[in-house]
Amino acid sequence: TLFRSNPFVTDCTFPSLVTREKKKSTMSSVTLEHALLFMIDVYQKYAESMDMDTSTMSTEEAMHMIQKELPLFCGKNVSEADCKQIIDVIDTQKNGKIDFSEYITFLTFIAKRFYQDLNSAKHQK
Repeated sequence: TLFRSNPFVTDCTFPSLVTREKKKSTMSSVTLEHALLFMIDVYQKYAESMDMDTSTMSTEEAMHMIQKELPLFCGKNVSEADCKQIIDVIDTQKNGKIDFSEYITFLTFIAKRFYQDLNSAKHQK
């Protein structure tokens, strides 16, 4: 699929998630609806951060979001070059902007990787 064709993205791991224990008490008060609304809020926050346009995120806004909101993505320190490569994969329309559908596709990929890494760690115990 979209992300599997990019070697940088497919090699990503989440080392600190693999080794951490799940904290069920912190998740018990969060509903899926809250999580979905939070994802929308994050998109709108970064989409309007530089140009007040909440319909799309510029590549700069997307880079800022990745660096601030996804610090575990591909390790602790994601370089600007790495972010540009990730954004190039996310921007399927190649228009220099990330729309909400592209953002959700990206979050789906990230969620899948977290899930795979957590399950892998569970089976290694």
